[in-house]
Amino acid sequence: MNTLTVSPEARGYILKNGGEVTIRMFKGQAGCCSMLSPVVETRAPIDSEQFTAIQSDGITLYLQKDLEIMPGGVTIGLNRLLWVKKLDIHGLDILP
Repeated sequence: MNTLTVSPEARGYILKNGGEVTIRMFKGQAGCCSMLSPVVETRAPIDSEQFTAIQSDGITLYLQKDLEIMPGGVTIGLNRLLWVKKLDIHGLDILP
């Protein structure tokens, strides 16, 4: 992976929620269409053998081993809608 960038807001949110983040790809099928969507969770993975652990400024990031990273690296940010906060991620190549 080239770079990992975590926004200050996302870093604070992650540290407040245990300091661990799992990034994995959700693969779904609905009728004739398939879907790939990145999932960011504030917890350690259940099966850590399928993930690479990266330490950065007090945060442990677990990245699914078969994810394709774009040349600019990965950026984790924090989105808000009213009182709901959600981590988002950019920089994963999700096209087959």
